[in-house]
Amino acid sequence: MLEVLNYSEARKNLRQVLENVEEKERVVIITRKSGGKAVVISLERLNELEKAERNLRYLQMLDRSIESLESGGIVLKSMEDVKGLEEGK
Repeated sequence: MLEVLNYSEARKNLRQVLENVEEKERVVIITRKSGGKAVVISLERLNELEKAERNLRYLQMLDRSIESLESGGIVLKSMEDVKGLEEGK
């Protein structure tokens, strides 16, 4: 659930804001008069988001590798070919 508070409300009710984030899995957006915004999320949610970002980067890397393979940008070698290179053949 998403909750939006201005800075004064968040500061005045910080304990409740943090409890809502931790226990009720809420996402809290804190707004400022200047127009700036910040988001408060639980550490668990942050870890989930960072894991999803890492997974996305990995999938993008795999996509680029597949594209290179399909366009002929990658040369496939067997283990025998690699062993031959190591032995100077």
